Amino acid sequence: MGWRRVADAVHSEGGIIFVQIMHAGRMSDPLLLDGEPPVAPSAVQPQVREGYDSPWPRPKRAYGMPRPLTHAEILKVIDEHRDCAVLAKRAGLNGVEIHGAAGYLPMQFLSTNTNLRTDEWGGSVERRSAFLLALVDAMAAATSREFVSVKLSPGWMFNQVEDTDPVATYSWLVSQLSKRGIAYLQLANYGVGWDVYGKLRRLFEGPVIVGVGFNRRSAAQIIADRGADMVAFGQAYIANPDLAERYRYGWDISRPKPATYYTQGEDGYIDYSVYSESDPKNLQSADEALVPLMA
Repeated sequence: MGWRRVADAVHSEGGIIFVQIMHAGRMSDPLLLDGEPPVAPSAVQPQVREGYDSPWPRPKRAYGMPRPLTHAEILKVIDEHRDCAVLAKRAGLNGVEIHGAAGYLPMQFLSTNTNLRTDEWGGSVERRSAFLLALVDAMAAATSREFVSVKLSPGWMFNQVEDTDPVATYSWLVSQLSKRGIAYLQLANYGVGWDVYGKLRRLFEGPVIVGVGFNRRSAAQIIADRGADMVAFGQAYIANPDLAERYRYGWDISRPKPATYYTQGEDGYIDYSVYSESDPKNLQSADEALVPLMA
């Protein structure tokens, strides 16, 4: 099994590994679904186009109208997530992370402009949160609470999701996640105009990971201030396979190439060098804001 080999390799180096489970919901395409329309909480069409060269086999065109999930289909999606967690545990992984951010299916249920349902899955904060919490409960019951984690991007309007009161929504949701004793909560703040970390960190009793826009210095500071237990790095890790060593020793880091994000082949995937082999022209200080290489 491929994932067993990956898990064994990570464990052999003393690491732990969680895999992210995501469902695109309305942000999919019939070309990926045997001609069927994508599914969503409600029939609300995204008015966005791809902003990058996606590897998905879909043309650069408007997204289609999604089909609302029936109650029975929602339960089936929950079961599918549960099965993914079981398979991940069987493969020897340390846990799974539910992708509840970036405007994908769980966030579509959370958001007031994409969830227009009047049944038990929509309306109030409690009902809009029910889908994500059901995922957590089903996956934890089939594995363990410590095997399940959640990523959220509170208030972020990426992929055209919007909440009339994100502070209330995510305050209630995070308090409910805290009661479940999950492995960790990851929070991503994309500059939404309110203190995501300060507001929500105190509502979650377990480990909290924060991300987006951190460098070595700011990451160390938020941990020292007890604003987070860990910091996640995305773009910096894409461009630096040895990022941990660079941060540990204060070495400069390589700048990523956004034009190669989400593309196929080696470019931007396995062609970034370790520090000793990096091009000095593409380096910057690890303690400064990341400045990607633009085409």
